[in-house]
Amino acid sequence: MNKAVVFHYISKVMLVSSVILLLPAAVSLYYSEHDTAITFLIIALCVAIVSTPLSIIKPKNKQMFAKEGLIIAAMLWILVPLVGALPFYFSGEIPSFCDAVFESVSGFTTTGSTILTNIEGLSKGMLFW
Repeated sequence: MNKAVVFHYISKVMLVSSVILLLPAAVSLYYSEHDTAITFLIIALCVAIVSTPLSIIKPKNKQMFAKEGLIIAAMLWILVPLVGALPFYFSGEIPSFCDAVFESVSGFTTTGSTILTNIEGLSKGMLFW
């Protein structure tokens, strides 16, 4: 298995997800929700710091087979919702990390399920996220 290719592509997608985290930060700033915006910015920065070195390093062997593709897809279906749950959890709007992960998975898979009883009570940036 070509681990370098797996880490390279996972880090590329995680870098994109850190850029996407800037969108709800901008929405939060627009609505003067500075605490929520800072939460999004810190998480985006942390994800970018972790994923940038791995995405810059080019693998020597760029061959990718089905095994690598399946591992990349499986790891991304785990990592992206976990990173997506961090804003919910660290902002305190969803106090349980398990519930934050559920809400994140629900959002990324567009199932529409939710654990929230008062959705309108969330900040505008979280609603956008």
